[in-house]
Amino acid sequence: MGVGDAAVPKRMKTLAEAFLGRGVAYDQALRADASALLAALARNVYADRADAARLARYVKAASAALEEAPFEAFAKGPVPFPKPAAII
Repeated sequence: MGVGDAAVPKRMKTLAEAFLGRGVAYDQALRADASALLAALARNVYADRADAARLARYVKAASAALEEAPFEAFAKGPVPFPKPAAII
C-alpha cells in the first residue's frame, strides 16, 4: 500500500473509528464499575486477564491523579502521572 493508494482514506477512516470507539469505551468504563474497565482493556489491549487487571489499576490511579492535579501542574510540566511500579 503506497501513499497514493486509493484505499488509504478508507483504512484511515476505519482506524480512526476504532481509535475513537476505544476512547469512548474507556471513558464510559472509567465512570462505571471496575469490571467494565477490566473488560474493555482485556478486549482491546491484553488478552491475559492478570495483565489487563494491572493495567486497569494503573489507568484508575492515573485518572484519579490527573483529576486531582491543579491546572498549574499541567502548565508547568511534567504531567503528574503516578509511578507504574507503585501501582502495578
